[in-house]
Amino acid sequence: MDETLQMQNSYAADLARARAADAAATKQQAPAKANPTGGSKSRINIVNAAAMIGFGLLVDAAQAFLNLIPWLGAIISIIIGILAGAVFCLWLMLVGITWWQAKNMKTLLLLLGVFGLEVTPFFNALPAWTGFAIGAVLNEYAGAILAGVPLIGKLAAKKQSANEPKTNE
Repeated sequence: MDETLQMQNSYAADLARARAADAAATKQQAPAKANPTGGSKSRINIVNAAAMIGFGLLVDAAQAFLNLIPWLGAIISIIIGILAGAVFCLWLMLVGITWWQAKNMKTLLLLLGVFGLEVTPFFNALPAWTGFAIGAVLNEYAGAILAGVPLIGKLAAKKQSANEPKTNE
């Protein structure tokens, strides 16, 4: 019985060493990337940002052109606005932007506002989808952008240090 227990302990120790080695190797292979926004990892990368803005420009150009056609163009333009809203909503969900964080709430409220504007006849000729895409990208990278501005960057750093919990040591 002692030999069996000793063998099991040996196997458990070997397994623990192998797991520790795997964990160390994983840490070395994928170092943590610095996040320019200062918060959680940025979800809208540069390719997504360019694609979102390009899609917004394309939809806005199509809607502006269709609004030149009386009645039928306005109806088709509203349908395109609804489809574009669905595409942007799905896109945001796929990159991980949800309703549950305050930073994301700004982007999603902007989406709802633009969606309301885009389903209004003749107002949908305005470049609202392009504005939404630019606003979503700016909201995602606001921390990095504002940190580069001298006065605002200092104020943001002071606010962040003031919001950190103080420990009594």
